[in-house]
This record gives sequence, C-alpha cells and structure tokens, in this order.
Amino acid sequence: MDYLKRTPTEIKERRFAIIVDEARSSQSGDAATALRDALRDLGLDQTVLDLRRDIGSLFAAEGQVEDAEAVLQPLHEDLAVLYGLQHHRTWEVRDLLARLRLSGS
Repeated sequence: MDYLKRTPTEIKERRFAIIVDEARSSQSGDAATALRDALRDLGLDQTVLDLRRDIGSLFAAEGQVEDAEAVLQPLHEDLAVLYGLQHHRTWEVRDLLARLRLSGS
C-alpha cells in the first residue's frame, strides 16, 4: 500500500499491476479506496478515461486524424494495462484507431 501513497509524478511513467484482494466481507474496502484515489490522481479513473475517449472521438468525427490518434493511442495503452486487451473498453478504442488508420483521412 505504500506504493499507492507516492505522488503521481513518481509513478506516472512506470507500468505496474495492482491486485486488491478484499474478497471477505469483513474487510473495510480501504485498499480499493486507496487504489481508486491513486488512479484518479494519475488521471486513470473511469470518468477521465471516458472523457479521453470522447475527445478522441470528437477529433475523429472532425477529420482531425492525427489529433485523434494522439489522444486514443495512449488511452488504448492505459486501458490495456488497466483492463487487459480483451476488455470491451480496450476493444472499443482499438477499433476506433483501426478505423482511423483505414480511413486515411
């Protein structure tokens, strides 16, 4: 848990995985709360991830392919780390990137 208490700049450029085991109902949820807080501080909470996807989609809709890719590629990498490559959110962004590349706009 001490790792989660570091500042975002200390861990922002690093890749890591976190496993939170709070399967027993008697546990307080402190680890999950700390994890959500740390992800939010890094800009990786769900609201921020959704906003990044929406911004990338808007760029794509306006034909601003380079700007869309500049937003969506790092988002895809973050989603792959957070959720895995098979998660629907990761697939959605990957498919949008593929459509952008195929459109050649």
